[in-house]
Amino acid sequence: MPSSFQWWNFAGIGLIEVIATTSIFVAINIIPNPTIPAMIRNLEPVLIVFLALILLKEKYNRIEIIGVLLTILGTFVISYNKNTSIESFFIPGVEFMVIACVFYAIRTIWSKKVIHHFTALALNLNKIVFLFVVAAISVCVTKSSLVVPQSAFWNLLIGSLLGPFITSFFQFLAFKYIDASRATLVQSSTGFITLVLAYFYFGKLPFMYQIIGGIITIIGLVLITYKRKMFIGANASPK
Repeated sequence: MPSSFQWWNFAGIGLIEVIATTSIFVAINIIPNPTIPAMIRNLEPVLIVFLALILLKEKYNRIEIIGVLLTILGTFVISYNKNTSIESFFIPGVEFMVIACVFYAIRTIWSKKVIHHFTALALNLNKIVFLFVVAAISVCVTKSSLVVPQSAFWNLLIGSLLGPFITSFFQFLAFKYIDASRATLVQSSTGFITLVLAYFYFGKLPFMYQIIGGIITIIGLVLITYKRKMFIGANASPK
């Protein structure tokens, strides 16, 4: 049976997850331009790096700091849209994306702080249970229809398995081995990978600036991880 310490952490992390996820969907529902939430979501790794430096005492050398800046810059370039204006970032709904980024950053730092008291699977299932309960309550309160077209059902099933379950599980698992900020920065490569998959799946070529943004992101990730790999390799015991 989980201890009282574990129960309190389950409850706290679960509630934060609910607030963050709900805020994102509210923002997407309000904001007409889908590129705005995508760009604002890039604030999340910035907040996580900042909080990790202060609360978790994570450290970077000069080369790694350059890597952090390049990675964050690359993610903004990938999600940039030429039709997006500065005024767009002050329209109704943007505040919910900011709230989501703040709470996701808090959830990441909190999870990293207590990860060695839990299994990655336990934290992931905790997230799923909280989101399911809130979604079920929302459906009952709003009296929403549960009728889903067959094609949409399979897309929802695949998306649910790949996103909230498998992806989140490996994210929590990563926290056991690497710093929270580094895990999040590696996750920032999602935008570039999405561009590549979209090309093969939909045949849609990315814009040149998006390709450049992806290259910048990859260079940043290499700078963040390269020296650490060399350090681990130099200190590895010979077989």
